[in-house]
Amino acid sequence: MRISYENLIDDITSTSMTALTTASGYPIANVQDQRLTKKWKSDSSTTQTVIIDLGSAQAVTAIAIVSHNIASTATVVVNANATDVWTAPSVIESLTWNSGMIIKFISSQSYQYWQFAFSGLTQAVAIGRLWLGTYSQIDPSSTDEFTVTDIRDDTVTYGKHRQKYASPGVGWRKIDLSFKANKTTAISVIRSIYSTVGKHSSFLFANFDSLRDYPLVDPLYGSFSEDIAFAHQGNQKYNYPISITEDL
Repeated sequence: MRISYENLIDDITSTSMTALTTASGYPIANVQDQRLTKKWKSDSSTTQTVIIDLGSAQAVTAIAIVSHNIASTATVVVNANATDVWTAPSVIESLTWNSGMIIKFISSQSYQYWQFAFSGLTQAVAIGRLWLGTYSQIDPSSTDEFTVTDIRDDTVTYGKHRQKYASPGVGWRKIDLSFKANKTTAISVIRSIYSTVGKHSSFLFANFDSLRDYPLVDPLYGSFSEDIAFAHQGNQKYNYPISITEDL
């Protein structure tokens, strides 16, 4: 289980971004907004790049593109370099396409300049979030007895004789996990994450690390939806649950 909860791109005091093209009303700064409906859009379907200057060399182990319209036939590459020159970057990471979220965990690379490159596009690209950060490994992971709930916000009312009046909404997932009694560093990691993001900040959650074979538990962009209660089981070992709800 992996959680990436601090996006270096969001540090507006030290990070600057340059998109090759931008459609009117959809600036690249939108990728720093937690709301996935606030998107950066290019003005064409030609090859696009976004160059990110983190202000100084920063370690990265998690790369993601969240809420996108990139076709499966496109090529997505993330490069890193010590300078803003891309003829022969020090790091070249090819990302595997997935709908909704493209995510890759890598060995730690520390560079100031990063470039997202999109080629083979079939339409102007639209992206909700670009993500560069590190991830925390939760070990031991949760028990196998976890619950995934599909939630919808359809508006539905019924008349006197059960005549339905409805407006379609949207859907999202909620994942409820439980952890067996332990006193390992996993508890410290979870507490540190929750102390940092609380319920106010969204993060990346991958229940099965890099595995993408189970759509129901596919990696999600979400927030803690409940407080975390640590139940003492003796000898300073604690059971605890966590609930994560997908953000849109």
